Amino acid sequence: MPAKELYSPGVCNLNTKGVRRRKFEALLWTLGGIALMVWMYSAGVGPVWRFFGAAISAGAITINIRQVTNRFCVINRAFGLDETSGKRLPIADQAARKLDQARTIKEFGIGAVVGFVFGLIALISF
Repeated sequence: MPAKELYSPGVCNLNTKGVRRRKFEALLWTLGGIALMVWMYSAGVGPVWRFFGAAISAGAITINIRQVTNRFCVINRAFGLDETSGKRLPIADQAARKLDQARTIKEFGIGAVVGFVFGLIALISF
């Protein structure tokens, strides 16, 4: 197994297969978010709903892209799991889990901020 696929608390918890899956998920979220916004504007959906649609889509897209670029799955970390071996296995080391938890909170925070900004753009546009 290449060194880049070794579990590193708060840093890396995905193997190559996991990264590939997250790339596909990021692509789906991106296409779905674009389709949602096109539909919302063409259907004349109100600004509040556009805000929530854009915020959720942009936040999810951001988190998925960051998972791919950082090899760090926030959902695995939220549940204390490591996926570098190809299976989702519990992380027994409490210190490692705390590092992962801190990173997970940071990643969700970044996704929330990006989502909020895109939500505001959707709210005030048109």
